[in-house]
Amino acid sequence: MEVESRILNNARDLFFRYGLKNVTMDEIAADLGMSKKTLYEFYPNKKEIINRITENFLNDQNDAHQQVSAKSKDAVDELIQLMGLINHIFENLDVRVIYDMQRYYPEAWNIFLKHKEDFIMRDITLNLKRGI
Repeated sequence: MEVESRILNNARDLFFRYGLKNVTMDEIAADLGMSKKTLYEFYPNKKEIINRITENFLNDQNDAHQQVSAKSKDAVDELIQLMGLINHIFENLDVRVIYDMQRYYPEAWNIFLKHKEDFIMRDITLNLKRGI
């Protein structure tokens, strides 16, 4: 699992910096200092890496949101802290990632949309009710 985590972390950093479409499997392997053959043993294609990164990223964000929600003293405090989390994400994310995901990786985009519907909208609604 350690190698898989290293692959995903390095690939995520490259994708966030340069966009999904601009990063190749060759570049991921080179950044990791491994052969492409070794990379393909863990992930058969870039799409699989992107889908896994998307799932992991959204799970991490959901966990962070739950921690903020549990520690916040009221709905406004929660909203301010969540805005800080979101700001931090977008500071490190190239806007091409969203565009590339929508255009070239619809499976990953659908993972994101499902997360938005299942978790984000639910949490916003709960926070609004808490504020009322």
